[in-house]
Amino acid sequence: MWKLLTDNGGDLVLNAHLHSMVEYQPLNDALGTPSSGQATMVQLVNGAGGHELSPAPTGDALVAWAQGNTTGTIELTLNGAAMGGTPNHLSWRYQDKNGLTLHSGSRNCS
Repeated sequence: MWKLLTDNGGDLVLNAHLHSMVEYQPLNDALGTPSSGQATMVQLVNGAGGHELSPAPTGDALVAWAQGNTTGTIELTLNGAAMGGTPNHLSWRYQDKNGLTLHSGSRNCS
């Protein structure tokens, strides 16, 4: 599924199984570090509202940022899509339960 999405213009995968917050490096269609010019997608995980929080994953070189043991949310913004427009940019913010921004990121849409 990842290869199909990446090779056909996918930009972002949002998951929520882990009970922590994670942003992965942009990954190629084989879930690895891309070569120059290769299509990529970013995977964001936000499971920080579950019944049991988990520590941040460690030891994975593909993780760009992670926060564990924190209740919170993720806010996604798709820019350029209003009024039937074509999306051109994605942005996201991880927040704790008090609304404090813990981490943010963005990427252009392909």
